[in-house]
Amino acid sequence: MIEYLEHPKFFKQAADFKRRFPGFEEGFKATKNIFEVHFHPTNPSARIAPGKIHCLLKNPSFILWKLEMAALGLKSNQWPRVWFAVSGNKIAFLCMGTHIDNYDNNELDRLAQNLVTDIF
Repeated sequence: MIEYLEHPKFFKQAADFKRRFPGFEEGFKATKNIFEVHFHPTNPSARIAPGKIHCLLKNPSFILWKLEMAALGLKSNQWPRVWFAVSGNKIAFLCMGTHIDNYDNNELDRLAQNLVTDIF
């Protein structure tokens, strides 16, 4: 069983996004269901297309990823990008952004690298 953690930064960003786009909640639940298989600690099985998930950083303690997460009611180019880290059976959601808000990819990459140290 995978244990999910949310950095306070992600919690705040996700709450704001949920208010504006109710389809986010269902997409977030579906993403967690896919993660149960994709990141299974003993028997992982790829379920996410390589074009939708990107490995940003590997180190002995964790792997940092970015995912284009589907959300109902949004076009694929509007889907939120979610930064998260995987360590064993733990997945920590760190931050998110969307092209709707004109996010800076490099800035959120750096932010995620800083936030992951708060958890792992």
